[in-house]
Amino acid sequence: MSPPVIVVGNVKGGTAKTTTAVQLALHAGGAGNRTLLIDADPGRSAESWVTRAGADWPHAMVPVISYHAPDLPRRLAGLAEGYDLVVIDTPHDPAGGARVGAMLVAAIAVADLLIVPSAPAGADLDRLEDLLAAIAAEESRRDLAWAIALVRVDGRRRGLAEWIAAGLDERQLPVLDIAVAVPERAAVEDAFGSPAVLVEYEPLAGAVLAMLAETTGVRA
Repeated sequence: MSPPVIVVGNVKGGTAKTTTAVQLALHAGGAGNRTLLIDADPGRSAESWVTRAGADWPHAMVPVISYHAPDLPRRLAGLAEGYDLVVIDTPHDPAGGARVGAMLVAAIAVADLLIVPSAPAGADLDRLEDLLAAIAAEESRRDLAWAIALVRVDGRRRGLAEWIAAGLDERQLPVLDIAVAVPERAAVEDAFGSPAVLVEYEPLAGAVLAMLAETTGVRA
């Protein structure tokens, strides 16, 4: 049996997918879960992050591999054997005019929990409808837990973030509590290569792991 899988995905670029995936993996590893971080993006951003961290990265507890072929659902059991949790960082850019790329669709197919990072801004939320179509297609086959996670929240415009979160909730779209939103700070923007969980990400990572811990043996 494969371990639980968290997929971090969005069809919009620049929404902090890699930062979120890395932070979730580090938090899970720090909680005692042997966590496989799969870089499913051909750009290999997560792998580059770990390479930059070098020997400071917790390789034994949170190893990273690159795998960006759409046969991921067939291969996952073999890749994830011996792990307590898998976190998958996905690409955003669909090829050939597709609304949602094949790699993201493949990742959603194996997800126990899909986290959709987005800034509380129209430009970031504009492509959400495309992703909702892919989520609906997967939900027609099985139950899929998912949630929007607000990131890059400007503290000077927190009221706007709260208003957008309320609007998503009114549309019956699952959005994580504004209390765990990730603030827009230089420490987050400059985090590439960091081997540690950022203070700014701790509430979000804790909330996500707690969601999964309710139905699995993952430690939060």
